Amino acid sequence: KSQSTSQNPAGTTGAGDPGSPDERARATEARMTDDERFSLLISILGTVPGGALAPDPRVRNIKNQSAGYTPGIPRLDPAAHRESDLLAFQIAIERSQPGAIMSGYNKVNGEPVGGSHHLLNEVLKGAWGYKGYVMSDWGAVPEWEFAVHGLDQESGAQADKMMWKLDIEPFVGPLRQAYRDGKFPKERLSDMVQRILRSAYAVGIDTWKAAPAVDLAKHNQIALDIARQGIVLLKNDGALPLATDKPLKVAVIGGYAQQGVISGTGSGAVAPVGGFAGQMKIGGAGVMGRHRNMTFPADLAQTPRPELSGLGTPWGTPVTIRYDEGAEAGYRWYAQKNQKPLYAYGHGLSYTTFDYADFKVSGGETITATFTVTITGKVAGADVPQVYLTAAPDGPRMRLLGFERVDLKPGESKTVTLKADPRLLARFDGPKGLGQWRIAEGTYRVVLGKSAGDVVRTSDATLSARMFGR
Repeated sequence: KSQSTSQNPAGTTGAGDPGSPDERARATEARMTDDERFSLLISILGTVPGGALAPDPRVRNIKNQSAGYTPGIPRLDPAAHRESDLLAFQIAIERSQPGAIMSGYNKVNGEPVGGSHHLLNEVLKGAWGYKGYVMSDWGAVPEWEFAVHGLDQESGAQADKMMWKLDIEPFVGPLRQAYRDGKFPKERLSDMVQRILRSAYAVGIDTWKAAPAVDLAKHNQIALDIARQGIVLLKNDGALPLATDKPLKVAVIGGYAQQGVISGTGSGAVAPVGGFAGQMKIGGAGVMGRHRNMTFPADLAQTPRPELSGLGTPWGTPVTIRYDEGAEAGYRWYAQKNQKPLYAYGHGLSYTTFDYADFKVSGGETITATFTVTITGKVAGADVPQVYLTAAPDGPRMRLLGFERVDLKPGESKTVTLKADPRLLARFDGPKGLGQWRIAEGTYRVVLGKSAGDVVRTSDATLSARMFGR
């Protein structure tokens, strides 16, 4: 499956420099034939029966599976979308500078994400100034017009033919025909090709070096460290930590407890070296079956949608989900409704204890919080203090402003400083999700806590009114 590439930060600037990725992409594209240009607009799978495209010889014997299909059609207020899910993507793109972004399967406000002029052209490439290219997920392109609406590459092209029961892949025959008929402009074709070439040049794909030796032991250690840090202790009645000064036997009880249960498909189905201890079929209709993201409400009545739309309908049935909570999703929903979940966002126990002191907050253009974390227990441990906005001049509003993992030994302390991205304090102001961020002048309430539901310290700061960003 096509993978996203991360751009060299140096490749994000330098327009006008003949050696920059931008100028090299323009120069290369100008020398290409139309056949060469169109050849970059598709990526293909391995063995797919009945496809118009020959399989990629490098993966000829690999049987490919799509990662899943989500027919839901979320309805979202555009401004609230910019303040929630899209802001998370915007910050991630700014920090990582990816060379390629994969669009999703579902529709948002009636438009397929992979063919959304608003999301891809107006927001991603327009407001955010993204210079890389957008590839589709497998089986997500039903028509060539997606190219006009912002999609740059049809990924896993043969899957589209199968999914939508087409005679030929959209970016193979129909797109070329539209180009010949004058319905698909040359300027857009050049833009698609230049974006793909630019990302390739930004990571030095044309300057291969000898493959480095793979240190499997180091990889395994990193995987183990990630697994250890990713474990969250929700409840402890005194059984933990286990004694290590005497022989110990641990009983793990439950279905497949001796083998583990692997969940996920596509890129998520990564097999360990030597294979799985065992395999079991899980889930229901569809590729992802009954897999759903889990949260920890006290009961379903606390959630925005106690009953899911379309639950139990046949696989492939279109479903519309209305997200009436706007930007107040997740922990923000519980705060807005004054609900106490079973386990709050950010909750996690430790084998030791910590104390917070000297909580100071300053304002101006954004919020800066400083505090001291001291370990008060007898064993070393890690803590993750979190800073939240809980109120603004326009009323109560909860937003996670920042957090930091702190590892301490008994008796140690550490001073932590967190500076909030000002967009987390702002409202998005503009029609149809296009405009600027607006911070209202006034007092902002900021808290320090161990989770969204466990506040330890509180302080106020004053921010100046301003408009900024896009």
